[in-house]
Amino acid sequence: MRRLRQLTLLAAAALLAASVLVAALAGCGSGGNSGSQAAGQKVARMPAGPLPDTQLRGVEFTEVKDGERQWDLRAARMEYDRATGLGHLTQVDVTFYLSEGEPVRVLSERGTFEAKAKEIDMIGNVRGHADPYELFSDTLHYDPKQRVLTTPGPARLESPGMSMAGTGLRYDLQTRQLSIKEDARTISDQRLF
Repeated sequence: MRRLRQLTLLAAAALLAASVLVAALAGCGSGGNSGSQAAGQKVARMPAGPLPDTQLRGVEFTEVKDGERQWDLRAARMEYDRATGLGHLTQVDVTFYLSEGEPVRVLSERGTFEAKAKEIDMIGNVRGHADPYELFSDTLHYDPKQRVLTTPGPARLESPGMSMAGTGLRYDLQTRQLSIKEDARTISDQRLF
């Protein structure tokens, strides 16, 4: 029901954005001073370059599969391009849920959401949190088919008394297994024996 409501709101926002765009274009005319414009009135100009199909603020999406919540995505803004199926996001906040419902929250400056495949990419100052761990990276990718989070580049994982770093971090949300592909380093304050 919530998904239907979100889709209805998205459709309504798209219609509103299209209406505003049509009204703006109709008011622009050829750019000259038409009879419907007051003398000295400034004419709105469309920005150069391609425009997104839809622009939304305060976006929230929830993915539910087999009755279990998979993730919640929030973004301050989304520009959706229907031709590519990509939503370009700013100020991204995604909470992924483990099998018992425990949250793994990840924040980034921007990102993309591929609507059909439900893939999420987070870019710029990526920060993750799942008690007691903190993740730091430049990028993070979510693969919904495998329910896996990956950082193709360098990443650092910290917890009280321990720090791990490397390139190509992979975290499986189903099995909770963590691996680092290359250059794995661990620093620990704990005594091993």
